Amino acid sequence: MSSPAGRRNRAVIGRVVSGAETSRGFAGAWIAADAGKAVVPLPAHRGLSPMATARAIGGAREVGATGAWVVSFDARLADDDVVQSPLDAGQLWRLASQDSADTAPLLLADNLLGGVLSRPGHVLVAGTADFVRGAVPEGADEARARFRRYAERLRDAVPELIRIADLHPALNRAWATTAEVPATSHTGRQLALMDGLVRRSLDGATFANRWLTARRAARDSGERVRDGIQSVLDDVFYALEDDLTEADLRRRVATALNALRRYP
Repeated sequence: MSSPAGRRNRAVIGRVVSGAETSRGFAGAWIAADAGKAVVPLPAHRGLSPMATARAIGGAREVGATGAWVVSFDARLADDDVVQSPLDAGQLWRLASQDSADTAPLLLADNLLGGVLSRPGHVLVAGTADFVRGAVPEGADEARARFRRYAERLRDAVPELIRIADLHPALNRAWATTAEVPATSHTGRQLALMDGLVRRSLDGATFANRWLTARRAARDSGERVRDGIQSVLDDVFYALEDDLTEADLRRRVATALNALRRYP
């Protein structure tokens, strides 16, 4: 029995991808579907990489896909079915590496809610909010800002990267000091919770639950802080991962608050 035509490489590419080989991107109609999808560019010094396959699997899991597709751009395989991979980054990397085309294959969640497209010098991650959350755990805006810095460094060698960065800019500016962080923001909530723990107005378990919720919300809404503040917040996250006693956790958070005084 033949498979549905919609699973053939030609059909999937026609639905998801636009542009010729030298200017491929995600198709506008596909981006607009499913309540809209975000696009995030990421540095890539070569085409397909284990990083790209890991991000594709992370996104696919987040959107409830049962597997991932390897979609070949090889014209000889246009009427062949896409290659199905389980939700395993190593397996996806192995299957994608076997593709015969000169350009890296398109990696897609098998429910078509997100994918990863490799381009010279970068990859594009596109998908629903859930897919991007799984594929870009550092946050879409943080990744876009990092890509901008990468593109600036390579402006003379690869000028195309600046155009890509311009097409996909960070949507929110990064706060450089704690005074710039709105108290009503999710990041502001994290700072207030840290103060509350040190002042003993809430216990360690309550702090952990509320602080991690605020951290996820800050990431999902695109809030960003500069590296100094981010490093301090990361230290608190690592302290929670260490499963410390409440007294030790309170001391670690107090140290973090002291460190934040460098960014008043």
